[in-house]
Amino acid sequence: MKLSPELLAAIRAGDLNANRVAADALLEAGDARAQAVIDGVTRAMRPNPATRAEIEKRTPPREPVSALISLGALDCRFRNGFVDEVHLSEASISQLPAMLELEPIRALRVDVSTGVELAKMMSSEAFSVIRRLTVTNPEPMVRALSTALPELTDFIARTPLAYSPKLLSLLPALRSLYLTSPPSDEWLQVAHGPTVKRLSMPGAPLTREAIAMLATSSSAIEQLNLGVPRSGSSTAILRSTSLASLHTFCVGDSARRALEVVPPRAIALPALRQLRGAGRVTRQERAALVSKGIRLS
Repeated sequence: MKLSPELLAAIRAGDLNANRVAADALLEAGDARAQAVIDGVTRAMRPNPATRAEIEKRTPPREPVSALISLGALDCRFRNGFVDEVHLSEASISQLPAMLELEPIRALRVDVSTGVELAKMMSSEAFSVIRRLTVTNPEPMVRALSTALPELTDFIARTPLAYSPKLLSLLPALRSLYLTSPPSDEWLQVAHGPTVKRLSMPGAPLTREAIAMLATSSSAIEQLNLGVPRSGSSTAILRSTSLASLHTFCVGDSARRALEVVPPRAIALPALRQLRGAGRVTRQERAALVSKGIRLS
């Protein structure tokens, strides 16, 4: 059963009531997706552990729908019972409009070859609903971005980035930058731009120079994840007075070790409200964090 474009758009926007309406329609039509959508809505409502366990036991993970596979999808990820992300090759990107008619897809993972076909699709009206784009070969992707994507807010790159990116000029709405490989200085310059709010680098440790550049920048970053930082990098960030908007900081390895070097009273980040990291801290340290309005998780 095909859902209406209006209902798909509402589901894509995160309206759980739209999911309920869709579940009723699918159930009435005898569509096999109905129960998965119902369970997805229940999970989204944060049920008690017993109910959640029963749902997980009753509903096995959905296989990628055959209609999407026939259109070239290599894999799918689901959210609240519907396909949320599709993995496909650039050769199949022309099938995206047809896929969007079937499921409320919001994210793409594309194996880029030349970037030419992807660039064509990026300039289409269909692509405007995509909110997250992951690419496995980012160099031609940068060339493809010359078409400009005013609506794209999240960029994920999964391979080494040794070239000079031009994301700020190409992606005026960029809010989230996720790098799985050590970023070059040019990428850190992108992160220092006025639009990027979330920066995550769970790959290899940054150099001391890169950490110093980040700690002394006056960027608008609000959430920072260093992943597996080099020794001392967390403390450099905690002592920073330049990152005035940073409210959530994931130290990566150990909050305990970071606080041994920079005690709560010495944390300089003016907007910090949440510190994430492994390791228990003492009651005194936790109390000192609370007194500064900082929550440890």
